[in-house]
Amino acid sequence: MVWTPDGRRITFSAGPIFELPADTNGALETLLSPEQMHTLPAGTLPYPTAWSPDGRDLLFQSDLQAVWVLSPGTAASPRRLLQGQFNSHDAQFSPDGRWIVYASDETGRDEIYVRHYPDLIDPFVISNEGGTTPRWSRDSREIFYRQGDALMAVSVDATRTFHADKPRRLFTGQFTGAGRDAEFDVSLDGKRFVMVKSDEASMLTRLTVVQNWFPELKQGD
Repeated sequence: MVWTPDGRRITFSAGPIFELPADTNGALETLLSPEQMHTLPAGTLPYPTAWSPDGRDLLFQSDLQAVWVLSPGTAASPRRLLQGQFNSHDAQFSPDGRWIVYASDETGRDEIYVRHYPDLIDPFVISNEGGTTPRWSRDSREIFYRQGDALMAVSVDATRTFHADKPRRLFTGQFTGAGRDAEFDVSLDGKRFVMVKSDEASMLTRLTVVQNWFPELKQGD
């Protein structure tokens, strides 16, 4: 689930991709229809990860860990954004829409990459010991990501060409999220973080199997 750039609508997946006013006072809009899903690889279940700041392009991810882009309101079919044999995921637009950041395992483990959008030339690797779930600061001057239990930050300059400093650790904590939910997000001022942690009490830790219960059922009759 992601917010639209104006913060008024929520984009989410329920098989196809839909959009709904945040106050639910409005009609449900289909952005990726069941018919359009037939253009995706068999078995793909898409879910959105980010809107471009101008609201024209929507990045979404598939179960195959591939990044796709959809341009709602046009006749264009969804297209795979990052080609190759590698798993790519968690793509996010920079606040100015000129760059995307994402995680990919093309080195054998997940690292964080930045590419210019939409030409996608010359990827920059900004993590050095693995990384997942990247997020931009709202001023485009930092990228945050998870590295194991640590939340990392990288100062970047993306005004003309791209430059990134060495990653630094901000804090650690076992914030794993659940399912497709993002593990964290950043406040508008870049000073606070919302961290998502799975509830261990809700996790299944034991399964009880009862056998030969038909005789007991008959006795109860």
